[in-house]
Amino acid sequence: MKARPIQLALVISAVAAILFVASSGTALAKPATDPEGDSSDPNFDIKTYGFKGDKMFVQVYGKTARSLPTGDHQGFAYVFNTNDGIWAINGHKEAHSNDLPQWHAERIFADGTCIQGIDIGSERTLTIAGNNAMVRTEAVTEIYSVMAVEFHLLVDEPDNPPPGTDCIAEVVNVFDEA
Repeated sequence: MKARPIQLALVISAVAAILFVASSGTALAKPATDPEGDSSDPNFDIKTYGFKGDKMFVQVYGKTARSLPTGDHQGFAYVFNTNDGIWAINGHKEAHSNDLPQWHAERIFADGTCIQGIDIGSERTLTIAGNNAMVRTEAVTEIYSVMAVEFHLLVDEPDNPPPGTDCIAEVVNVFDEA
């Protein structure tokens, strides 16, 4: 799928908004809700997000973590902009060196649509239950916003990129944001 210039501009604007404007947003006091049908794929159509006990969660209208990447270097993620940085519940075919499952969570570093790297040691396993994906992140106490995105890995081993790599992945599509 080749992005048209206007679509790419919208993707860049949306990702930039979630990554850079969070500090001006308010913290989530109770779960936020998002309308149904604003994404073409119900597995990425965000319904709500927030905290369940000591875990942050995202709930979609379809089934979370059920859409599996079919292409090499293709990945999907629910991206949380939080008081503890950017966390991604993500799935991709390329393995991490520490044998994480295909769908997992980790804190990432990003600049616009460029995913610069992974906070090594932040990797977490998930709880996936129907239309919910949950992850325990001790330092996260506020969630500013959540996005569902498709990304393209630019390296074979995301947690061990070649020296000098500026971006390990690039966001190519935003399915939904809440």
